[in-house]
Amino acid sequence: MGLANRILNKAKFFVGKTQSRIKERVNTSGLYSWIHYFFDAKRTRLLDPQKKHVILVNTPVYPNLGDQAIAVAEVCFLRDFFPDYTLVELNDDVVFKKIVQLKKEIGKNDLVFCQGGGNMGVDYFWCEQVRRAMIENFPNNKIVIFPQTIFFDDRHLRTRKELAVSKHIYNAHPDLLLCAREKQSYQTMKELFPQCRVELVPDIVLYLHPSLNVAKEQGTAVVCLRSDRERSLSAEDEKAICCFLEQKGYCIKHTDTVLRGRFSPQDRERIVFEKIREFAAADLVVTDRLHGMIFSFLAKTPCVVFGNYNYKVEGVFEWFKQAQVGSVSFCADVKDLDRAAQSASAGKDDALDEPFAQEFAKLFRYISSISEEENS
Repeated sequence: MGLANRILNKAKFFVGKTQSRIKERVNTSGLYSWIHYFFDAKRTRLLDPQKKHVILVNTPVYPNLGDQAIAVAEVCFLRDFFPDYTLVELNDDVVFKKIVQLKKEIGKNDLVFCQGGGNMGVDYFWCEQVRRAMIENFPNNKIVIFPQTIFFDDRHLRTRKELAVSKHIYNAHPDLLLCAREKQSYQTMKELFPQCRVELVPDIVLYLHPSLNVAKEQGTAVVCLRSDRERSLSAEDEKAICCFLEQKGYCIKHTDTVLRGRFSPQDRERIVFEKIREFAAADLVVTDRLHGMIFSFLAKTPCVVFGNYNYKVEGVFEWFKQAQVGSVSFCADVKDLDRAAQSASAGKDDALDEPFAQEFAKLFRYISSISEEENS
């Protein structure tokens, strides 16, 4: 074994031992990137110097189907609206390893896009660290953060400290576009990041328009409820939901949008669409997951949705309410489930296949206008 390989193996061992610190300190992840850059004997170019690129970073390999669906939709959006650009994707396993190399290869006309979702804040701090690293390391490139929910609970000292760091980094970038997927996040981003451009854009998964040909499983209700820290429903609430559905004669099918294992980009579209088809086969969906609601909308299946621990679910629901499309009913209390189920079943399922197409066309114009401003 050569000296370089021995050094690299030692470095990998060190990084593995300090994994928690890597996820908390940008400078450590920067060291990690330098180690991989200098000792990666099999390194190949990421970017073609003769081409323009759209670089999508921090896409997930973990098995959350909502985040996987976001990645599917982002890739579709970029391919549809930037056909003259080459798409380069750096998932959350490799993005920190590739920052140094990317800095050396990136061109002034290359655009950087950060994964959307609900992870702006400290609850999913790894994602916030990736955004900070990209914003700090690429000050000369346009950076777009796909539609996000921001949530900083400022009751905690650590949160206030990290918010101050993010404010400093975000506001220092000259060409940063932040997309908020609901009004609360839009207002918060405008207040926290006054030097950045902020726009209100639907969750990017609503850009998808899957072709579904699914036979209905008559009398089936899909129940898709959280069991993690974002959950707001109690065990008693869940029991009451199931009792209600049984009394109404539904055959209950429990499912979730979080699976097991790791996903590759080649698998994610198939797995996401399989889940949407599962929702399409049901007569009713009851969920407290944001993308459980969106999957139901795409599947044209009536849906009752409950909130989670913050405002993201109800905030994104407002898009359906405002556009008067879909068969989705928001339910603030389990006691109101009967009314919500009736409202969902009476909803419009004959809406346009792409009711939010104009909103995503606006997103492209926002991105294009920023690029034009730099080139003028």
